[in-house]
Amino acid sequence: MRSVAHFLIGFMVSLLLLSMAFFAIHSRLELDAAQVGIALACFVVSIPIHELIHGLTCAYVSANDCTTITYGISLRQMRAFCRYTLPVKSSMAYWITLMPGIVLALFPALAALILGNEVVCLFAALSFGGASSDIHKAWMRYSKGRCGSDTAKI
Repeated sequence: MRSVAHFLIGFMVSLLLLSMAFFAIHSRLELDAAQVGIALACFVVSIPIHELIHGLTCAYVSANDCTTITYGISLRQMRAFCRYTLPVKSSMAYWITLMPGIVLALFPALAALILGNEVVCLFAALSFGGASSDIHKAWMRYSKGRCGSDTAKI
């Protein structure tokens, strides 16, 4: 249930910040039910893509060794996951952990603010919520000063 709490907090904070920035730039923020439905559908489709990005980043970092990467869904914890058992340097673990948030949340947020698209803005807020657990893991790893080799479940 902790991942659900991370999602809700991350989504609410990012929705607040992105909507304030969007309104400040474009002086409007209007969403109807169809647009919210489109953003939610895109978010649901992006969940396996999020985990795939973890796996692809790990494969790139580990010189294309995809045999140590497994994907799954934990119904008890209500989340999808990507697990890699290959030891990687902490600096690479940061990239593996944060890459889906960069690709699926940060880039769409910037595009929404530049282009003025409310649907993409909502999708970015949902994606930041989805990446909030990853952001929390990276922050905890950084604040504890972990270095060396680690294996991780993202």
